[in-house]
Amino acid sequence: MGGGIDKFIRDQLSVWPLAAENYRDLKKVETKRLTIGGLEVIVQHNPCRKISSEAALDPKSISERPCFLCPENRPEQQSHIEFEGRKGRKYRVTLNPYPIFPSHLVISSFEHTRQSIWHRYQDLLDFVSRHNEYLGFYNGPISGASAPDHMHFQACPQGLMPLQNRVDSLLAAGDGKELEFLTNVKEARLFHLNEYANGVFVLCGGTAKSVAKLFYRLLDCAPMPDESDEP
Repeated sequence: MGGGIDKFIRDQLSVWPLAAENYRDLKKVETKRLTIGGLEVIVQHNPCRKISSEAALDPKSISERPCFLCPENRPEQQSHIEFEGRKGRKYRVTLNPYPIFPSHLVISSFEHTRQSIWHRYQDLLDFVSRHNEYLGFYNGPISGASAPDHMHFQACPQGLMPLQNRVDSLLAAGDGKELEFLTNVKEARLFHLNEYANGVFVLCGGTAKSVAKLFYRLLDCAPMPDESDEP
């Protein structure tokens, strides 16, 4: 499976000068390792991300700019491969031209619909199950998403995020002190990570359905900001 994505990335970099330059420039990115709440993190100084990190996200600005995840507004050189989630939900897998990682993917809905994890979490789990060399992640509409008006996930190669590596090592060691067991629903288990920040939870399970069921129960228990339907 990974071979298809790897070839897709190579093909994109061969025809898209902007993306190729930004991926080459990743070698120049400055990083620094810090420890926050007992967890080692990597701080990255990445100038090519400025266009994304400084994007105006207020409702007026979003309504006035073309959505860069809709195909009619994409650069001419940008293409996609398709991914189908549950219940026929379709996504376009594209290369992020402003990368944080050496392979940085965006998995965006065919439909221009607002960013929301409700009813979509299993799609993310299915993507990384089919492409298990990748780690999937999701930024909520008020917690980092630069396109809160268009549903999307992102993905990067496994092993590049310190948080993932730490959780994997704690699970393998059966560490019940730093990774505290909270509850389970059938074969899905919920843990709290007693490092980094208070709101880090870990879910494990044998099926996407069981993990998603526990995930949504967790969301139902979390405080909800006034301006969002997600915690």
